[in-house]
Amino acid sequence: MVNAGARIGLIGPNGSGKSTLLEILHGRVKPDSGTVALRKGTRLSCVLQISEFAQGETIRSIIEGALERAKAPDGERFTSCTIITTRPNELVGPIHDRMPVILPRESWDRWLSREVADPAELTPLLAPAADDTASARPGGAGAAERD
Repeated sequence: MVNAGARIGLIGPNGSGKSTLLEILHGRVKPDSGTVALRKGTRLSCVLQISEFAQGETIRSIIEGALERAKAPDGERFTSCTIITTRPNELVGPIHDRMPVILPRESWDRWLSREVADPAELTPLLAPAADDTASARPGGAGAAERD
């Protein structure tokens, strides 16, 4: 169960069913058993893991399109999130073969700029975060609820 107003990021090892779960929630795949119940007003949005985009698309235009399809109100559009992954740093490597890109604050304006015409200019920002950017601890059912 997810509480009202919650925003969720889904992580796990390859093959554990993350993409399948999102496809089930979107109604593109039927669950093997049980039913899916979404609270009225729930908004789901994702950019598929394997995606191809038209020439000239920017990261911002892709995310804006996903938020538009999710009917996210203008006031909430950029309080939503998407997760872009990269190779792991030393901390995450023993756990998984990818990790979220964590942009340092000084890179935010460049990342969100409408002035960047060639997405390749942003590629250097998609590097693993410094090892001291995060910490790791054992997880399990309800781990996110303990904080």
